[in-house]
Amino acid sequence: MKNKKPIFLYLLLALILLLAIGAFYGGITLIISPDGSMLGTPLEILQDTIFPNFLIPGIILFLVNGVFPLLVFFALIFKWNWKWAEALNLYKNQHWSLTFSYYIGFILSLWIVFQVAILKDISFFHFIYIIWGMVIVFISQLPSLRKYYKKNE
Repeated sequence: MKNKKPIFLYLLLALILLLAIGAFYGGITLIISPDGSMLGTPLEILQDTIFPNFLIPGIILFLVNGVFPLLVFFALIFKWNWKWAEALNLYKNQHWSLTFSYYIGFILSLWIVFQVAILKDISFFHFIYIIWGMVIVFISQLPSLRKYYKKNE
Protein backbone atom coordinates (compact mmCIF):
# COMPACT_ATOMS: atom_id res chain seq x y z
CA MET A 1 0.00 0.00 0.00
CA LYS A 2 1.58 3.28 -1.16
CA ASN A 3 -0.03 5.53 1.47
CA LYS A 4 1.44 3.59 4.38
CA LYS A 5 4.48 5.41 5.70
CA PRO A 6 7.65 3.32 5.67
CA ILE A 7 9.19 2.75 9.10
CA PHE A 8 12.49 4.29 7.94
CA LEU A 9 10.69 7.56 7.21
CA TYR A 10 10.34 8.10 10.96
CA LEU A 11 14.07 7.52 11.44
CA LEU A 12 14.89 9.91 8.59
CA LEU A 13 12.58 12.56 10.05
CA ALA A 14 14.14 12.14 13.50
CA LEU A 15 17.70 12.42 12.17
CA ILE A 16 16.86 15.54 10.16
CA LEU A 17 14.94 17.20 12.98
CA LEU A 18 17.67 16.51 15.54
CA LEU A 19 20.27 17.88 13.14
CA ALA A 20 18.23 21.06 12.66
CA ILE A 21 17.71 21.54 16.40
CA GLY A 22 21.42 21.08 17.11
CA ALA A 23 22.40 23.45 14.29
CA PHE A 24 19.92 26.06 15.51
CA TYR A 25 21.40 25.87 18.98
CA GLY A 26 25.01 25.89 17.80
CA GLY A 27 24.45 28.52 15.12
CA ILE A 28 22.53 30.92 17.34
CA THR A 29 25.06 30.48 20.14
CA LEU A 30 27.94 31.28 17.78
CA ILE A 31 26.08 34.28 16.33
CA ILE A 32 25.31 35.68 19.79
CA SER A 33 28.79 34.90 21.09
CA PRO A 34 31.21 34.97 18.12
CA ASP A 35 34.16 34.55 20.45
CA GLY A 36 32.94 30.99 21.17
CA SER A 37 32.70 31.57 24.92
CA MET A 38 29.07 30.41 25.22
CA LEU A 39 30.04 27.02 23.78
CA GLY A 40 33.37 26.91 25.54
CA THR A 41 35.15 26.87 22.21
CA PRO A 42 38.42 28.81 22.22
CA LEU A 43 38.79 31.44 19.52
CA GLU A 44 42.38 30.26 19.05
CA ILE A 45 41.23 27.27 17.00
CA LEU A 46 40.41 29.74 14.21
CA GLN A 47 43.86 31.39 14.19
CA ASP A 48 45.04 29.67 10.98
CA THR A 49 41.70 30.08 9.17
CA ILE A 50 40.03 32.83 7.16
CA PHE A 51 37.62 33.49 10.02
CA PRO A 52 38.42 36.12 12.67
CA ASN A 53 35.67 34.71 14.89
CA PHE A 54 32.72 32.28 14.83
CA LEU A 55 30.11 34.68 13.41
CA ILE A 56 30.25 33.53 9.76
CA PRO A 57 30.55 29.82 10.65
CA GLY A 58 27.61 30.31 13.04
CA ILE A 59 25.46 31.90 10.33
CA ILE A 60 26.36 29.14 7.87
CA LEU A 61 25.65 26.45 10.48
CA PHE A 62 22.30 28.05 11.34
CA LEU A 63 21.16 28.32 7.72
CA VAL A 64 22.66 25.25 6.05
CA ASN A 65 22.30 22.65 8.81
CA GLY A 66 19.42 24.32 10.67
CA VAL A 67 16.93 26.16 8.44
CA PHE A 68 17.42 24.00 5.35
CA PRO A 69 16.88 20.66 7.14
CA LEU A 70 13.87 22.04 9.00
CA LEU A 71 12.25 23.04 5.70
CA VAL A 72 12.96 19.59 4.29
CA PHE A 73 11.60 17.96 7.45
CA PHE A 74 8.22 19.65 6.92
CA ALA A 75 8.33 19.06 3.16
CA LEU A 76 8.80 15.33 3.78
CA ILE A 77 5.66 15.39 5.92
CA PHE A 78 3.46 17.67 3.82
CA LYS A 79 4.93 17.01 0.34
CA TRP A 80 4.84 20.68 -0.62
CA ASN A 81 4.79 21.42 -4.33
CA TRP A 82 7.58 23.99 -4.81
CA LYS A 83 8.69 24.59 -8.38
CA TRP A 84 12.08 26.05 -7.40
CA ALA A 85 12.84 22.93 -5.34
CA GLU A 86 11.66 20.66 -8.13
CA ALA A 87 14.11 22.40 -10.48
CA LEU A 88 16.95 21.26 -8.18
CA ASN A 89 15.63 17.70 -7.86
CA LEU A 90 18.07 15.14 -9.29
CA TYR A 91 15.43 12.40 -9.15
CA LYS A 92 12.58 13.73 -11.28
CA ASN A 93 10.41 10.67 -10.61
CA GLN A 94 10.25 11.29 -6.83
CA HIS A 95 9.18 14.18 -4.65
CA TRP A 96 11.92 16.76 -4.22
CA SER A 97 11.86 16.51 -0.42
CA LEU A 98 13.33 13.00 -0.46
CA THR A 99 16.07 14.11 -2.84
CA PHE A 100 16.76 17.09 -0.59
CA SER A 101 17.10 14.76 2.40
CA TYR A 102 19.88 13.09 0.42
CA TYR A 103 21.41 16.57 -0.07
CA ILE A 104 21.22 17.17 3.69
CA GLY A 105 23.26 14.06 4.45
CA PHE A 106 25.81 14.96 1.81
CA ILE A 107 26.03 18.59 3.00
CA LEU A 108 26.46 17.49 6.61
CA SER A 109 29.31 15.19 5.62
CA LEU A 110 30.95 17.96 3.57
CA TRP A 111 30.50 20.41 6.45
CA ILE A 112 32.46 18.08 8.72
CA VAL A 113 35.16 17.40 6.12
CA PHE A 114 35.66 21.15 5.61
CA GLN A 115 35.63 21.74 9.35
CA VAL A 116 38.34 19.14 9.90
CA ALA A 117 40.38 20.52 6.97
CA ILE A 118 40.10 24.13 8.16
CA LEU A 119 40.74 23.39 11.83
CA LYS A 120 43.37 20.74 11.07
CA ASP A 121 41.95 18.77 13.96
CA ILE A 122 39.52 15.88 14.35
CA SER A 123 37.39 14.82 17.27
CA PHE A 124 35.05 12.02 18.19
CA PHE A 125 32.10 14.27 17.30
CA HIS A 126 33.39 14.64 13.75
CA PHE A 127 33.11 10.87 13.34
CA ILE A 128 29.59 10.92 14.79
CA TYR A 129 28.44 13.63 12.38
CA ILE A 130 30.09 12.01 9.35
CA ILE A 131 28.26 8.78 10.19
CA TRP A 132 25.06 10.78 10.79
CA GLY A 133 25.34 12.30 7.33
CA MET A 134 26.05 8.96 5.69
CA VAL A 135 23.07 7.36 7.45
CA ILE A 136 20.80 10.14 6.15
CA VAL A 137 22.15 9.58 2.62
CA PHE A 138 21.65 5.81 2.93
CA ILE A 139 18.12 6.02 4.35
CA SER A 140 17.01 8.56 1.74
CA GLN A 141 17.95 6.04 -0.96
CA LEU A 142 16.04 3.08 0.48
CA PRO A 143 13.57 1.52 -1.97
CA SER A 144 10.68 1.78 0.49
CA LEU A 145 11.13 5.55 0.77
CA ARG A 146 11.71 6.00 -2.94
CA LYS A 147 8.47 4.09 -3.57
CA TYR A 148 6.58 6.17 -0.99
CA TYR A 149 7.80 9.45 -2.54
CA LYS A 150 7.40 8.31 -6.16
CA LYS A 151 5.43 10.79 -8.19
CA ASN A 152 2.13 9.73 -9.72
CA GLU A 153 2.64 10.00 -13.44
